[in-house]
Amino acid sequence: MLKCAKNECIVRIIFACLSKLSYYIFGDTFITMTFLHQIPTVFLIFCFMIHDFLTFCQANAEKMCKTHEVHLAELQAKIDEQSRSMSELSSTKSKMMNENDDLHSQLEDAESQLGQLSKVC
Repeated sequence: MLKCAKNECIVRIIFACLSKLSYYIFGDTFITMTFLHQIPTVFLIFCFMIHDFLTFCQANAEKMCKTHEVHLAELQAKIDEQSRSMSELSSTKSKMMNENDDLHSQLEDAESQLGQLSKVC
């Protein structure tokens, strides 16, 4: 909220300076020479304000960039963890499928032997 208020304040100040500058240049036709000497000062103040505003925006952008970089690194770590987890699960699934095939073969052998025993008895 503070950032928004500061931005709004800066925009209002810039607008006020521009209004004052345009008033001096285009406004009242009865402008005397005493007011005209203030135009460079107003313009210089305006330039400083623009510079401060751009510096403020750049600092905010850099801060947001760092925050996004940290968030991206956290997400990448989570993706890596999930990838390892999936690899482990895939390996476990493969082992279980092989064990299931072995048990199925043992069951068929046992049934075959049972069938042979029942013929003998």
